[in-house]
Amino acid sequence: MRQIVLMLSFVLFPGLALAVQEQATNRTITDIRTFEGSAMVFFEPNFTNSQNCSNGAQNRFVMSLNSSGVSTNSEMYSTLLAAAVAGKSVTFFVEGCHSSNLSLPSIRSVSVKF
Repeated sequence: MRQIVLMLSFVLFPGLALAVQEQATNRTITDIRTFEGSAMVFFEPNFTNSQNCSNGAQNRFVMSLNSSGVSTNSEMYSTLLAAAVAGKSVTFFVEGCHSSNLSLPSIRSVSVKF
């Protein structure tokens, strides 16, 4: 029964099967743009979008800044700003595509070595 439910969920929700966390290591932030509820982070070198997002851009990820009016990810956003100002390289962990019309890989966590 458990296997049937699992297989049925992949048929009904194919995005679940494709959302695998990946990491983009040693990236330098070149630009951060904020929008209502989200931030887009530009970096180099490029990253191959294997999250099956419809936007084919290879030099940017996106992250949510609020959910239903509640502030989220402020710590991660602050970390990215500090890394950009200090010129430190960043490792991004992305999973799935952001739910906005941007359809870019969604940042789940970041790591910065100081």
